[in-house]
Amino acid sequence: VTFDRAGHAWMTAGSTVAEFDANGGLVNSYTVPASALGITVDSVGNKWVAHRTSPASVSRIDATTGAVTVHPFGSTTSMLPVSIIADYRGFASGQPSHIWVIGDSSGDVGEFDEQGNFVALHTTPLSSLSGITFDLNGQVWVNNRSGVVLALDTTGAIVQQFAVGVIDALGLATDFLGRLWLTDRVTFNCTTPPCPPC
Repeated sequence: VTFDRAGHAWMTAGSTVAEFDANGGLVNSYTVPASALGITVDSVGNKWVAHRTSPASVSRIDATTGAVTVHPFGSTTSMLPVSIIADYRGFASGQPSHIWVIGDSSGDVGEFDEQGNFVALHTTPLSSLSGITFDLNGQVWVNNRSGVVLALDTTGAIVQQFAVGVIDALGLATDFLGRLWLTDRVTFNCTTPPCPPC
């Protein structure tokens, strides 16, 4: 799910993207390629969707016309796209947002420009990525499920790396103070309190 500047929620489900108003009423639905997962909004209101399919692709829903356009990756990758995010450059500097994509089965990070042109495939030493976010300096942060976290600059070069002691790291987010937050999926069977926290 993502939210646009009007406060509308956009949600993916299979081959549908649904738009809901601030009261939860269905506004519209759009047909996109199968296996739609991650969704983001760029600085001009276009919606971008990651599709967990091979070959890797993303689609864009035009903010004005609602037209859906599919944009394939311009390089060979084993990535199955699951997460997608628009960078901050469009909000902070007036430059158009670039779109960044990660997925299962690959440590690659895909980059597209605001028109959907494939810019680059940035490789990392990780085998699969599960989380992506940006910090206030414009660096893109990614992580794998083992808790290795990397920061890449806008050229795709790794500028920071560290590991967090986790069991199954999934999402990655940045708060308004610029701090990174990493979720850890923990499963356990506890029948006698006190139980460990999730």
